[in-house]
Amino acid sequence: MEEVCFIDPCWLAKNVLNPSNALEYFSSSPFYDRTCNNEVLKMQSKFRKVTQDQLHNMAPRIQRIYCSRLTNALFYLYNALDLYLERRTFDVRDGFKRKSHADDSCYGNDSDLQNALKIMNEQA
Repeated sequence: MEEVCFIDPCWLAKNVLNPSNALEYFSSSPFYDRTCNNEVLKMQSKFRKVTQDQLHNMAPRIQRIYCSRLTNALFYLYNALDLYLERRTFDVRDGFKRKSHADDSCYGNDSDLQNALKIMNEQA
């Protein structure tokens, strides 16, 4: 009976064989099956090793969150102030007065205003 064994002297000259690299050594053998589960796992994990330097923080900084929320709040405050300034009138005898919804034709009916308020509340 003839025995066939695999020895790679070049690989053994460069590396010391231990349990952590035994699969790598055996994969250079002509008897190694490239479709086996070990090879599939090796190929799947080959490009997953990412160093800490390559990672970047995905969460926004707290400063960005506060800035975004303040910007949104100021946007709605400016819109409310513009709406108020458009709806007020000045009379010398009576002073400043605010127009009612009935006097204001540019805003349509109350359902349009309610829909706009609903959309603004959903965005906040």
